[in-house]
Amino acid sequence: VTLYTKEGCTLCDKVKDVLKNQISQDDYPHSLKQIDITDTNQIESYGRYKYDIPVLHIGYENNNNNSLDNDNNNENSDHNNDTVYWTKHRLDVEEAKVALKEAIMEGSFQPRQGRPNAAAMER
Repeated sequence: VTLYTKEGCTLCDKVKDVLKNQISQDDYPHSLKQIDITDTNQIESYGRYKYDIPVLHIGYENNNNNSLDNDNNNENSDHNNDTVYWTKHRLDVEEAKVALKEAIMEGSFQPRQGRPNAAAMER
């Protein structure tokens, strides 16, 4: 799971807490990679998600099927056809468990709200 976040985002902190501290790694094996959209190498992510964070991606980051927790992935290539978007401003434990079960154990995760698009409303 990749979380697009930025410093001071309290909604992001709540999502991180659910995924890192409230979900059993034994029952729902997953890792959480955090990308700060305000980093200088994340200009594209900032433009896409600045009004939408927290944004979660679940799936694969590139066509080589390297999982999202692979530290060698190019963090600037955050968008392609293999990634499923999971936009949640509020995430509860039960919903996270269902999504992780679908994605990791069953391989059938479906996006909940589609691609974030609040940036498209910018004037």
